Amino acid sequence: MTHFALQFYDFNEWANKQIFSRLNELPEDIYHQEVQSVFSSISKVLAHVYLSDLGWLGVFSGRSMNYALRIAEQLKEETEETGLADMEKLFLDLSD
Repeated sequence: MTHFALQFYDFNEWANKQIFSRLNELPEDIYHQEVQSVFSSISKVLAHVYLSDLGWLGVFSGRSMNYALRIAEQLKEETEETGLADMEKLFLDLSD
């Protein structure tokens, strides 16, 4: 039987691929388009998810939560402005 953490990793990787597959079907301008929601654009949602995953990976690797939060704050604006193709690469690199 596969360890629960590995199952969760596999599901997370699969779900991210599904999200990017669907987003790549949409017109390019939709990714940064302002919307009325908790996050003001799809790019900001994905930046939040990416920075959360990056932070938790750091914590699981022995970094402090304060370190993870500081890194997320430093990368927030840059990550939110990243284009869809580059964001997909960030997610793929992180899963590696």
